[in-house]
Amino acid sequence: MGAYFSKKKGFTLVEILVVLAVIGMVILLGVSSYGVVRKKVKLDIAANSLQSTIVESRDKTRAGYYDDSSKDVSEATSICFGFVVKKGEFITPLITDYNRLAPKGAQCDSSKERELYVSEPEKEIVVKNIFFYGNELNEEVKVFFAPPDANVETKKPAIIQDKPELKIVIGYPDSDDDLNKREIVFNVLTGSVYSQTFVNHE
Repeated sequence: MGAYFSKKKGFTLVEILVVLAVIGMVILLGVSSYGVVRKKVKLDIAANSLQSTIVESRDKTRAGYYDDSSKDVSEATSICFGFVVKKGEFITPLITDYNRLAPKGAQCDSSKERELYVSEPEKEIVVKNIFFYGNELNEEVKVFFAPPDANVETKKPAIIQDKPELKIVIGYPDSDDDLNKREIVFNVLTGSVYSQTFVNHE
């Protein structure tokens, strides 16, 4: 009577190593893709936050806020809301008094400006470039909205080369890749603002 031998089927060591290598590559690709997506999402959130800061400053000015710290109600001062942008930092909201008796006419009093408290300031993303009326600037730009209609008050550049727009380019401090930048465009005349993917101005 002949003996019957059955051959057990299973995976060889080589097959197991190949499967593990494939799984490792898939995980590696997934992790790297997640990092890219996370950076883009964070950039979009920061762009929306910057845009919201500008819109909120404009809308609060239109709503009509007053500094009523004085005991005399008749001396209550209207408030100008605004913001400042600097290269290497993020947007900072500002507030100041509206001087109705200024020598050159009623205007926001820049001598009394102060920063508004921000509970969770943006730290990972900064302003990379500032374009104002077509000029690339290295200095800060301050903008205030004057009550009651939120008319824009800002110091214009000496040379005007383009539309009356303030273009703020934000991105990561350690990256100059255009894909990792967003541009917020603020119209100085109308007060409108929108964000877009970065447009190279060179």
